[in-house]
Amino acid sequence: MTKTIVEDPYYSIVVDARQRLVVTTPRGLWDFAIAARFLVAQVAALDILPRYGCPLGQQVTLIDCSEWIVQPQQIATMMGGMLADPRLASRRIAILAPAPLLAMQARRVAGGQRFFADRAEALAWLLAPEDDQSP
Repeated sequence: MTKTIVEDPYYSIVVDARQRLVVTTPRGLWDFAIAARFLVAQVAALDILPRYGCPLGQQVTLIDCSEWIVQPQQIATMMGGMLADPRLASRRIAILAPAPLLAMQARRVAGGQRFFADRAEALAWLLAPEDDQSP
């Protein structure tokens, strides 16, 4: 099987080794325990990639925040730190944040990433050839 799927009431993680694609979907209001559980699950889920010829860090990642809400500042900062964690590094990261307040918060903690309001556009950008960097 070339996919790893993790389901939790507060998030899902899908790693598709064939496409070299990771999709995380956080949900609801998080606390530190949920964020820590997510980090452990994310690191473990990425383990499938090298087994199918994708070195860690060469995958692309969609963070779909369409089911998430504005988080307490400490959690938002912690999530921003996860984006800098070398164990979770990706070639490209697209953040889907259709809610305006959540998009503002996400831009504060993950300003170097690409933001999208449309899932299809985010996936198209992520899966486009490397030389196509258009928005």
